[in-house]
Amino acid sequence: MFIGVNPVGSASYCLSSEAFTPPIKRLDKSSSQKVKSRVSLNLSFFLTNYVLLASVVGITVALMHPKMLFYLAIVYLLWACHSFLLKNEFELFGIPLHSILSIQQRFYVLFVITSFVVIWHCLKPTIIFLVISAGLILSHAFLRDPKHIESMDTVGDSDDDDDRGNLRRDEDEGANSGASSSGSGSEVLVERPNRSSRGDIV
Repeated sequence: MFIGVNPVGSASYCLSSEAFTPPIKRLDKSSSQKVKSRVSLNLSFFLTNYVLLASVVGITVALMHPKMLFYLAIVYLLWACHSFLLKNEFELFGIPLHSILSIQQRFYVLFVITSFVVIWHCLKPTIIFLVISAGLILSHAFLRDPKHIESMDTVGDSDDDDDRGNLRRDEDEGANSGASSSGSGSEVLVERPNRSSRGDIV
């Protein structure tokens, strides 16, 4: 459904010619509303697909920039060492590494290094990821005809009607069975006490 393939019951599994169509054919007062309505419908319906698409694009862009991954790993290790030194005293070859720089000085140094790595090595891949992801998602949401949502709503309404009919049928049957059971059980046997014989009055 996301890529517009014909449904399972069709003869061929090919892209439907009606799956991707422009939302408007000519500009008028309602053009912006039509575009906004289609994009919002597709964004809400295909949200999971768009998240998966953005994840694939992000992984692909990251693998295309191995230097960025290398420097990010170094920054992560430096912050991990900083967190370790906050809780433990560590000496290397007799040099107390935890006391070379104060906690505040280490934080400022790591902040500068992290900012440099993010700006110098991560900014360009991040922009590429955002442009490609947003372009693919918005293009799909703009061109995908949301007739599938309307058809699903119609099917859902018919199923609800069937469920309501079955529920009414069950209630009627229950009412009839209750009436029959109450009618058959309406007879109550009352046992009359035996009258004791009266004695003579003195």
